[in-house]
Amino acid sequence: MSSSANVKSLARLEVFLEHCQRTRTHLLKELENLQLEVHRLTHWLENEAQRYWAGELQQAQRAWVEAEQALLRCRSVVRESERRPCTEQIKRLEVASDRKSLCERQVRFVRDATQMWQQEVTKLDSKIFRCRDLAESELALAVNKLKEQLARLEEYSRMRSGTVSNLKIETEESSPETQPEVQDVKNDGNDATGGPAT
Repeated sequence: MSSSANVKSLARLEVFLEHCQRTRTHLLKELENLQLEVHRLTHWLENEAQRYWAGELQQAQRAWVEAEQALLRCRSVVRESERRPCTEQIKRLEVASDRKSLCERQVRFVRDATQMWQQEVTKLDSKIFRCRDLAESELALAVNKLKEQLARLEEYSRMRSGTVSNLKIETEESSPETQPEVQDVKNDGNDATGGPAT
């Protein structure tokens, strides 16, 4: 890769500089938004999701205990003739068991997901740090160097245009077209008045 560039327009360099500055600003803003989203998801997993399913599991366990006790009461009879099918209590216990199993699975899932997410956040944090370092140091340094180069090039361009203007003026002054016309007077032995030279 060549270390030099064939740039024929300072205006294009200025546009490139503006794009670099805009890219740096947008990158920093997007990194900040990304960190906010990561923090929001981490907070939701570690607090809201775990607290929600822990509460749901407690309710499901209470409902299961109540349904089981209701079924036991229904089945506990003194005489065989008083025995009932207890269909409603059995159905309630099945529903409560399903809900309790679902809540237990969700609690385990949220716990495992939180652990996996924490590992991903560690990797993501290092990538965000590298991108932020790129924007805050390397890209900022490149922008500053480009500004310095642009200032030098603009100064050189002004000096060069001034030199060209001076050369043009000097050329015009020394051009035969700008010299006053001098009559070609032949020395034929007469003076300027036409008489014989004395």
